[in-house]
Amino acid sequence: MKKDKIISKTVERYDGDWPPTDAAGAIAWFQAQLAEVPEAFRSTAQIEIDAGLRYGDDTYATIEISYVRPATQPQQEGEQ
Repeated sequence: MKKDKIISKTVERYDGDWPPTDAAGAIAWFQAQLAEVPEAFRSTAQIEIDAGLRYGDDTYATIEISYVRPATQPQQEGEQ
């Protein structure tokens, strides 16, 4: 039985790929993230923003961008 697969990307506040703080820049950043999702699955794309990731005494915000796609058939031995 094939199940849908969730594809996700998590961005941490201090990993260098964080949206700009100005509104136009932030919107452009989110649009660029959405453009990375295959067009056929963009309607399933979701964004979750969280501030609960902790490293020691520091708290870091995260943004998770995910989408759902159908699972692919496992390749049979000898097929290409």
